[in-house]
Amino acid sequence: MKVTQLNKPILQKFRQDFMKLTNRFAELSTLENVSWELGNCSFNPDEATFKLVLRVDGAKTTGQKDLEFWSKLEGVDPKADHPIYELLEYNIKGRKYPWIYKHKGSEGRYKATTQWAKANFPAKGDWAKSQQMETK
Repeated sequence: MKVTQLNKPILQKFRQDFMKLTNRFAELSTLENVSWELGNCSFNPDEATFKLVLRVDGAKTTGQKDLEFWSKLEGVDPKADHPIYELLEYNIKGRKYPWIYKHKGSEGRYKATTQWAKANFPAKGDWAKSQQMETK
């Protein structure tokens, strides 16, 4: 297939072919304890840029590191045992909704304000105690 300019269908085909190639590379590679993922693509008709993330297995993402740092500053306990929610990451670029969480048992990711994070994951005590204090 001769390509004269780049467009979305061509880049989707390229992504599929590239993923097949990386899967084959993973089988032949001597690298151990390393994972990678092909990220977003930005393009114009002449050039495309894909993000390739290479990570040591077990390493924390930037969002997870930011969660640890900002939870200390904001008075949030990311490891608090909440019956419904679980904090995943902190998005430093999200000014209004920097906290990323999910419902336990689902894969969907949601964003929240700092006020919501403080109310649901207080730094002192557990979630049930904070709920009892609010009802008094």
